[in-house]
Amino acid sequence: MRFTALLGVLFVLASCSNQNTPFTVVCDASKAGTGYHDKSLTFNLKSNKVTSRETLNAYGHESKKIFLDLSQSELAIEKFGEEKLNEFMEMFDEKERSYVIRNIDEGFITYAVSEEKDISLDVEYTLDRANLNLKEVLYNAYAADYPDMDTETVRYYDCKIPSV
Repeated sequence: MRFTALLGVLFVLASCSNQNTPFTVVCDASKAGTGYHDKSLTFNLKSNKVTSRETLNAYGHESKKIFLDLSQSELAIEKFGEEKLNEFMEMFDEKERSYVIRNIDEGFITYAVSEEKDISLDVEYTLDRANLNLKEVLYNAYAADYPDMDTETVRYYDCKIPSV
């Protein structure tokens, strides 16, 4: 009888465990060719939300420093103007964005800006939870009008779970 009661208590505790706690992965942008920023992604499976923080990586910091030095020269200011140079500096800004999870299955989490796919222009991300790879797909229906453009562009990021 005690054994059955112990099994019952263990079963209740196991079923009450929270498997949907938020988790974070950090994705390296160098493989994707985007360069300046790495992505920190926090997945909240309860609320169906993903928060993405783009932070400058070492290459981004170095590039920003070089660009700042070059943009201070009189020649650059004369050629482009201070306003345009400041606009260029925005590419080094660190950003935070929110996304909605579109689909969760055994090993993959797919998310984007909205729940429904936009038929003309859409960016969709899929995290492979087993291999910690992030796939970014840009769907561009407008590109069909131009023979030298692809309607689908794919980038891959290698991710890891940050050590605390």
